[in-house]
This record gives sequence, C-alpha cells and structure tokens, in this order.
Amino acid sequence: MHNAIFEEIFHQYFTIEYEISNYSKLSVTKSEYILNGKLNMEYVIRRFKETIEEEYRDEDAAFLERRGRLLFLCFLKPIINGTGYYYVEPQTRDNKRMDIVVNYDSEEFLIELKLWYGKEYERKGEEQVSEYANTRGLKKAYLITFSFLKDRVVQEHPEWKTVNGVDVYEGIVWAKKR
Repeated sequence: MHNAIFEEIFHQYFTIEYEISNYSKLSVTKSEYILNGKLNMEYVIRRFKETIEEEYRDEDAAFLERRGRLLFLCFLKPIINGTGYYYVEPQTRDNKRMDIVVNYDSEEFLIELKLWYGKEYERKGEEQVSEYANTRGLKKAYLITFSFLKDRVVQEHPEWKTVNGVDVYEGIVWAKKR
C-alpha cells in the first residue's frame, strides 16, 4: 500500500477484528510473560510456538509472512498493552525493512518473521536479523520461522545461536495442515 497512514489503519483494523473473533484462544495472563518488570521475549516466542502448533488450522493454502505477523501481533498485544508498544516494518538507515520492533519499558526487541524454505534460507534469515540488530546496537534479536513440512518438525524447541556477534533466539513454528 502506498499510503503509510492507511496501511497502519487497515493493519490495526484487521488485528482488532482478529482479536475479537479469537479472543478465547488469544487471551493471556500477563504476569506469565513479565519477570521482574521485564518482558521475557523468549517465553513469549516459546508460548506463541506452542499455541500455533496446537490451535492453528490452515483454511487456505496461501499462508504468508503477513498472516504470521498478524497472528504473532494478536498474541503479543495483550502482553505488552499499557507498558509497551510495537511498530511494523520500520526502516533501517540503509532503507532495509525490519519486520517488528517491540519496545517494553525502555527495552527494545527486534523480531524477524520468515517462512521455512530450508537451511540456507534459515541461515540468511539469521544473518539478516543479526545485521538489523547491529545497526540498532542490540546484542539480542529474535527470529520466528513458520514451517509447513508435512512429516517432520524442523526444530523441537526454540534455541539461541550467535550470528555476527548477535545472540539470535529462533523459534521454528510447525504450522502443519490438519
């Protein structure tokens, strides 16, 4: 969409519409995700992965990164509401676009979303998110990858990797068709 204001309005509208229609699945106890006043992003990603793997049903075959982003933001919004905020696709200084940046009580979390296309594509995603983190002076970044492999789980539990001096926490969500 060419107009950023309309894009944000539409994005908020569809996020709220989805939240209302799926409230029971998305409702969370905020205290589970906050430790000593700090957002525990590792736990947020782990619980998001578990929720999608238990509840997601692919009604149509065209799952896009933006649908994954919408699901993640619907999951995240009640957790950070009141203390934090997020913005979608902010630009870096060299005109590259990050997927999501979350600010919570003066902490910043950089989250990149990808679809699983194999190990090489995964490595490129890890490098991309580490470059974004370096441009923002962050030592940690987060990568959520959606996998649609029919027969196998790519990664059982989210894990930390160090890429270009940045600790990258990656959770591969197995969004199998049912």
